[in-house]
Amino acid sequence: MKITAVYGRRGGFEGLRKPLDYLNTQSHDVYVRHEKAAAWFGMPTSGILLLDHVAAVNLGERIIDVSVPVIIFEITDGSQIGLRELLPYDNVRAILKRSIFKPKTLNNEVIDRYHVFLMHDQARVSNPKYKAGRPKQLTVRELDKVYPLLSFASLAGVRNLLRKEINWKEERPIDLHFAGTTSYKKTEIEWHRKQAINAIKGWDGNKVASSGRKMSVRAYRQQLRETKVTLSPWGWGETCHRDFEAMLSGSVLLKPDMRHVDTWGDLFVDGETCFFCKPDLSDVRDKTQMILDKWDSLREMRIEAKRRVVRTADPVNIANRLMEILKCVL
Repeated sequence: MKITAVYGRRGGFEGLRKPLDYLNTQSHDVYVRHEKAAAWFGMPTSGILLLDHVAAVNLGERIIDVSVPVIIFEITDGSQIGLRELLPYDNVRAILKRSIFKPKTLNNEVIDRYHVFLMHDQARVSNPKYKAGRPKQLTVRELDKVYPLLSFASLAGVRNLLRKEINWKEERPIDLHFAGTTSYKKTEIEWHRKQAINAIKGWDGNKVASSGRKMSVRAYRQQLRETKVTLSPWGWGETCHRDFEAMLSGSVLLKPDMRHVDTWGDLFVDGETCFFCKPDLSDVRDKTQMILDKWDSLREMRIEAKRRVVRTADPVNIANRLMEILKCVL
């Protein structure tokens, strides 16, 4: 199969470059080009065209003129479809994302990010950018073009943790941990992040609650390896680097309810790879105590969480997953 991969931003295919290189060794012809070079060479007339997010945006309505099937690698934060206006085009066969909605029809329920919608009434913030109402509806056929692929574990900032060995029996002195920014332009997400800080400050045991960028990456990673429970609130998207840093460090991940999020490899399953709490984080302390009470029995869950992350970050597995999707849509 011939694949012409066109990117508009350096790093637009981060996490996909090694899988594409692997496909090149498996009797596939893969050409990776910047969009300026693609303009010089012209659009492909055979095979498929793989676009990163920026290249797809820049091409816009002209995608309809492309004569080969188009696959888009979208990097919008959150599980919502950012490039939904391109889905009706017949030659757009798939949009690939780090996570998608479950069910996909949630894309027709709210205009804004769904997790922001879940927090909006409780947060009671004056967010002029919040959009109420329902968006233009997508058909089932259009929604079926969206697939989960990759995760933050494939990105450079997390990849170096994939091979770190964990001593699963080692004592972990920190009960509960959250370190991250709380500044989100006075939005629902800022309220949510501050709820995380407040929840941890109210914990009586050993804890770390740090807002902003107050520690080095090295110190942060070491703390995660000493932590039993890592609280990872939502940001602009439902998933983030911290989720994977925690699971790869052997910490139990505590997330706001993620039942509306689907990932390749089932990375977020309550009681199987992590635990869910309420979106307002009001039950964080109760959930943390529950995890601590059964800590010794959670070793297999911690091992399985890391195993799934490592498996879905493997370039060969990603390449095979990509080919499975292509076979489905071509």
